[in-house]
Amino acid sequence: MEKLNKDAKSRRSWLVKTKGNGAAEISRLIKGGVWELHLFGDGVDPREFEGRKDDFRKEMASAGAPRWGIQVWPLCWEMKKGDRIVMLAEKNSPLIPVKPERGSNIVAKGTLLGGFSMVKSKDSKTQKDSVIYSITVAWEDFTGIAAEGSGLETEMVYDITENSTLLAQIGESIDEDKAEIADESSSLHPIENFKKKWPLNRILCGPPGTGKTYNTVNEAVKSCNSMNDAWVAPGLKGKEERQKWINQYQELIKDGRIEFITFHQSYDYSDFVQGIRPREQSGAMSFEFFKGPLRRIADAAAASYRSGSGPVPYVLIIDEINRGNVSKIFGELITLIEEDKRGVSGHAVGMSARLLYEKSDAPRFYLPPNLYIIGTLNTADRSVQRLDSAMRRRFDFEDFMPQPEILGGRLEVFLSELNARLLKALSDPGSLVGHAWFMDSEGNPISNDEELARVLNNKVIPLLREWFWDQPDSLKSVIGEGAHKLVLEKGGVLQRRLSGGELNAFLESFSPKS
Repeated sequence: MEKLNKDAKSRRSWLVKTKGNGAAEISRLIKGGVWELHLFGDGVDPREFEGRKDDFRKEMASAGAPRWGIQVWPLCWEMKKGDRIVMLAEKNSPLIPVKPERGSNIVAKGTLLGGFSMVKSKDSKTQKDSVIYSITVAWEDFTGIAAEGSGLETEMVYDITENSTLLAQIGESIDEDKAEIADESSSLHPIENFKKKWPLNRILCGPPGTGKTYNTVNEAVKSCNSMNDAWVAPGLKGKEERQKWINQYQELIKDGRIEFITFHQSYDYSDFVQGIRPREQSGAMSFEFFKGPLRRIADAAAASYRSGSGPVPYVLIIDEINRGNVSKIFGELITLIEEDKRGVSGHAVGMSARLLYEKSDAPRFYLPPNLYIIGTLNTADRSVQRLDSAMRRRFDFEDFMPQPEILGGRLEVFLSELNARLLKALSDPGSLVGHAWFMDSEGNPISNDEELARVLNNKVIPLLREWFWDQPDSLKSVIGEGAHKLVLEKGGVLQRRLSGGELNAFLESFSPKS
């Protein structure tokens, strides 16, 4: 048993008044270790309105659910681990006074374990869009629930912390010496092996233009659906098939199961994990606690362990992972991301850490085993630091290399020969030119000569000049005598642009026999 805060009076008490007394529904919630609010329609995510309660309520009201805006907010932002919750089932009777006979109105009590989650789905009976807002609870089952009735509708959620008379009436007066949190493991699913199909930590690495970021969409969708045997991954052939991936990807982002971020030089721990941010409100400046993308998605992944349906995969995508100071950004979580260190609070496995900016009595943080981390790394960019050995040991590195065969025809010949010359000159497989430079937005090879000339003039040739900025002779040997004259020396003008009419001559100069 884990002790509550030393100041037990900081614990809050919540009364949930319901309409109906459906025994089956109440039993399901208790067995699942959750409290749920079930809304038909397209719900609003309160986590996007941090510190803006009124704005959230207005958004819910505009979505046709004003009463839900009042109830969901405390579920997400105000109910904390260790708070007490009392479920009251009544039919057309006033909330106060509650009948003093213990159990006559109260059907269950519990202690909140935290872990707010929001899941969008279709109702199995009506096939309508629905949203389930839930929080994990260690319930104490009460007997005497009426057998009849099948529905359970939440009428209101009340904070009754300051109502000492009511707390005494329902047997919830605080006893500081005996205040305890129920054992969390009682409502947790067993730790599942999420790495059996995909490594938990992966980095897609390779030269520019090889489709690393493009493929994070596919890899994230496959990871999220890896536990669903009925799902079949679409192929990557043409616009329609690509759109299937994008649609799945966007749905998973809306559901909070995929998060996409990009590292950069000014990114740090307070951006990524958690920190404190200034906020102006009514002309006054204040500071607020802020959860970063890793903390948000990790909390959501951990919450799924306490949901009635069990844990599902979550994915964090970190584009350009080597552009930030990785050690500074991850901090103590460099240890926790290891596959054998993953865990969930309440389980006997896994390592935990005390996060920065947390109160001394805050729960320790675990990185759940159902959270995949997918990064991308440009091997040709020498302006940013390489990953240190500690990070390399914790990630699987998957090479994404140029695939000229995807292009076919003259572009395949050109790119194959160009990369062969680059490899000979630089002896670095990370400094090659990728096939994606020569593909349009629909994933097809570019066929228009003017467009190809634009790509060569604005992207490929400047990249080559950058790699050989102090080696003009090496650059000349890589692009060849004929191409060199076309783009650098023709007419005595340095660095002139290649025209569409000169494209064939330029590409022909990369024929292996040239």
